[in-house]
Amino acid sequence: MSAWNGGRPAGPVWIRLAARLLVPADRREFVTGDLLELHHRRVRGGGPLRATLRTIRDLIGSAVARGGRNLSPPPLRGGGSFIDDLRQDVRAAFRSVVREPGFTLVTVVTLALGVGSATAVFGIENRLVLRPLPGVVDPAGAAYLNFRVRDDPDRTDGQGITTVDVDALREGLDGAVGLASYGNTSWPVARGSERPLSADVRTVYGDFFEVLGARPAEGRLLRAADTDFSADARVAVLSESFRDRLFAPGEEVVGTTLLMNGQPVRVVGVVRAFRGTERGDDIDVWAPFHALAAVGGFDEARLLDRNSVMHDDFVLRLRAGVTAEEAEARIDAVLAGVGAEHPEQLDYLTGLSPALFPALTTPPMWRAPT
Repeated sequence: MSAWNGGRPAGPVWIRLAARLLVPADRREFVTGDLLELHHRRVRGGGPLRATLRTIRDLIGSAVARGGRNLSPPPLRGGGSFIDDLRQDVRAAFRSVVREPGFTLVTVVTLALGVGSATAVFGIENRLVLRPLPGVVDPAGAAYLNFRVRDDPDRTDGQGITTVDVDALREGLDGAVGLASYGNTSWPVARGSERPLSADVRTVYGDFFEVLGARPAEGRLLRAADTDFSADARVAVLSESFRDRLFAPGEEVVGTTLLMNGQPVRVVGVVRAFRGTERGDDIDVWAPFHALAAVGGFDEARLLDRNSVMHDDFVLRLRAGVTAEEAEARIDAVLAGVGAEHPEQLDYLTGLSPALFPALTTPPMWRAPT
């Protein structure tokens, strides 16, 4: 219930403060009293929000109607009468809070929820969409690639291809500077006899770091040649944060040998600022794709099997002037050619629909192809 003062409702203190700023002194008491009474009736009839908006409109209208006079606070008179009145209004505000704690609590909670939810939504959008992918040079020229089912466009889960298919794409994509696939695993990593740390490992195949334009902080990064099955698979690149967990500041990193999943692996470099291919990633180690066999104990023959689907997430960099639609058409043509050479795979390969997501804005699984 609202308190009453001298036959009029006390009303919100903000009306008195606003009237002090907007209403001429000779009419202030009369206008303020009417506004308080009118605001009280409006609250009962239409609720506090609607009443507040209409009262603000009336206050501004009253000031404009009187020629805008006295729109600034009155000058200090008699040793600070304005400050004294303001102090009284503040005390009245606290008394109003004490009299109507429920309304005050609802107001504060509503504001907190509104501001908090807006901040949270912006934070998520900034992290997932607006903020550039850290450590990537010229993300506008790069793109995600994955494959959908052509006859089921509403199906959003990615479809995979074999290592042989990836090799065909790497050779046949005239519109792309480079193409690389990537996948995830987890291995324990230790220095000698020290207690191992669990590491998020990303295995890569192809021109991975070149496509993304990532740069080394120390040593070098993995090249396409490092991911060939004829190359030594026991090499790795560390993130800066994981290096700091394993090594002391200033300690030599490049060339050292770590135990990954119990296997000796040589560190060839540390990548600068790069955390992963997707927002929210915090990858610790990058290793060649065939390290899944040399380090992870996977059957190497299966990695190369014509019927073994092993790759479903890709990044590529388009040449200047090449559109996503042109690149997708070229991918279709390459896979159709592979299917013609392997008729048992033709239906599957021609049933795939390539989907490119330029500029690395959001990972493929977060949105449908455009």
